[in-house]
Amino acid sequence: MQSRVILINPRYRVWSPSKWVPLGLGYIAAVLEKEGCTVEIIDLSAEKVSDKELQRQVGNADIVGINGIITEFQEVLKLVKLVKEAKGNIKIILGGPLATTLTKELLEVSSADVIVLGEGEKTIVNLLSAINENSDFNNVRGIAYKDGNQIIITEKPDHITDLDSIPFPSRHLLNMNQYLQNHFENIGIQIKDSKQIRSTNLITSRGCPFGCTFCFKDMWGSDWRARSPENIIEEMMLLHEKYGVNGFFFNDDTFVLDSKRVFKFCQLLKSKGLDVVWDCNGRVNLMTKELLEAMHDAGCRSIAYGIESGNQVILDSIKKSITLEQIRKVVKWTKDAGIHTTGYFMIGMIGETKDTIRQTFTFAKELN
Repeated sequence: MQSRVILINPRYRVWSPSKWVPLGLGYIAAVLEKEGCTVEIIDLSAEKVSDKELQRQVGNADIVGINGIITEFQEVLKLVKLVKEAKGNIKIILGGPLATTLTKELLEVSSADVIVLGEGEKTIVNLLSAINENSDFNNVRGIAYKDGNQIIITEKPDHITDLDSIPFPSRHLLNMNQYLQNHFENIGIQIKDSKQIRSTNLITSRGCPFGCTFCFKDMWGSDWRARSPENIIEEMMLLHEKYGVNGFFFNDDTFVLDSKRVFKFCQLLKSKGLDVVWDCNGRVNLMTKELLEAMHDAGCRSIAYGIESGNQVILDSIKKSITLEQIRKVVKWTKDAGIHTTGYFMIGMIGETKDTIRQTFTFAKELN
């Protein structure tokens, strides 16, 4: 496969002190490079690239892929228009949460050619083969495209069960120095007795089996799949050796779902003598004192919990499957273990009142 592919991460319209590696595009780039494609990544959220310069760069490509989240709808439409103006016959593929959610809307209002739905590593390879061979898109599972005035959505593919089989993201296509920051400090977490931190993000699992009503699951689904501890640590060591990374943020929805995997990960990390600190998302109904102590011992310095509300009726209505008492207990355990504790909260859910919102504020203060 000799395609020249440019992958674009849209511009963020809000300021943030942290720049995160666009891992989704990194994974897509990795599988395409493995297939022999020439790939570039343009991260407009991290680099200052003018519209004119962007059009110049895409003029050399056969295919452009654009990802995005729901708040980037207008930005994605603008990018599609810019790319098509630069090169009318170029194939534009959209992917990510936005394209997976508003599939028909995007195909109706933009001149994008194809949308990759959900998890894209297998789908993108099959799609590019179909484009190169000029064969029927209908045989490619997990895509949507226009056929005249009709929008065709093909059969959903199976999830990738063996995440270790996916190559590590192609970070060499990015200027990594602009992503390596002390992200702990950026979110107000001071790490004691630590040298200068160069941290970045990675992901170790996909999917979530819980049924919270507010959650978007169309990308990875409800089947939780995980990388092995060995595979995770191999990537961490590579990042440590190549870029001097000594801080890691695990972007998993629920890093701690399989406690045996977490214990093994902690043991292996210690045995490698890798002097690093890390952050993850937890879930209060999955934590134990022993697990938290093992995590701290292996360098975990911050955990974020989805607390959502300080009102039990609201928690039950959103099917969170946790109680206020569990939250109090686990936040205390986490702090006692020496791990900084962060809470995610939401207001304005169905059934919310001024009183329940006040209860959430009061609960957050109680938890400190």
